[in-house]
Amino acid sequence: MSSAQGAPAFLRLAAHPLRWRLLTELAAGDYRVRELVELVGQPQNLVSYHLRLLRAVG
Repeated sequence: MSSAQGAPAFLRLAAHPLRWRLLTELAAGDYRVRELVELVGQPQNLVSYHLRLLRAVG
């Protein structure tokens, strides 16, 4: 088993650049999806998708 496979699911998800950016922004404040879209400069559907993945692992 590689070390990446042994990492907890949350850490594997957080390693994605956009998800890491979202987590960083959320650590600084409580934002709505629309606000996160503006902060990260990505489409709403992409931001929502990545937020859903993060929520799924708690």
